Amino acid sequence: MSKAVMIAKQTFLQELASARVIMGYLLGLAFLATGLEDFWHFVTYTGEPVNVLEAFIVAESQTRAGFLWALGYMLIISDAPFVNKGSYLVLYRCKRYAWNMGMVLYIAFQAFVYTLLFAAVSALTGIRSGYIGMIWSSPVYTLMKDTSGVFLKKFGMSFPYETVMRKMTVVSALGSVFLNMLCYLILIGMILYVCNLTLGGMWGMAAVVLLHLTKGAAWCKISIDGNSDTLYIKITLIAVMTIVSFIAVRKGVDYG
Repeated sequence: MSKAVMIAKQTFLQELASARVIMGYLLGLAFLATGLEDFWHFVTYTGEPVNVLEAFIVAESQTRAGFLWALGYMLIISDAPFVNKGSYLVLYRCKRYAWNMGMVLYIAFQAFVYTLLFAAVSALTGIRSGYIGMIWSSPVYTLMKDTSGVFLKKFGMSFPYETVMRKMTVVSALGSVFLNMLCYLILIGMILYVCNLTLGGMWGMAAVVLLHLTKGAAWCKISIDGNSDTLYIKITLIAVMTIVSFIAVRKGVDYG
């Protein structure tokens, strides 16, 4: 396991210096900025303080966010299975299982860093005018009660999650949104990795794009009724893709 961790760390540091990875982060942050701009315009309109942790929750719950935010990550991991000149030396020095586990850990860690960056930037944008706490703010409560869609038309924002606000604190809701987004990113990363590892060509990206077009907007955000079924589906599919990757490595694949 220690070799796998070292491989994941080495891959992360190497990829972090790639123009493709940098552009992926910048693309994702650009989409994040548009959603945060709408949210903070709404907060300014209400004239009341807001819990800064709510910025990520509300912005990520919008349909367009669930669709657009993942595009940056897709660009970051588009080079799967991350084989370069140094990979052959690593493969020579360790077993294929260790290398494969390292790639799985890298995909998961890259998704974690990407999601964490989004959550941190969302909170930092309002740190001067907001507060941090467990309780939902008045502006978000007002947004939740907007059943007529006035704020949706004016600011492009809606938050029809009464059950979530009633059953969860802001921190627990943040954790749920974070976990949902993280698992979705890991899932598309694993699908891309496994398809490229076994089939090669553009099959991985084609599969990811198809999934994203059909399920991305729903699977990347918190459920309206707090239902965690989609989270269990994503975790199950991640486990399946991981198993498939080890089977592929055992049978032997062309790393070139």
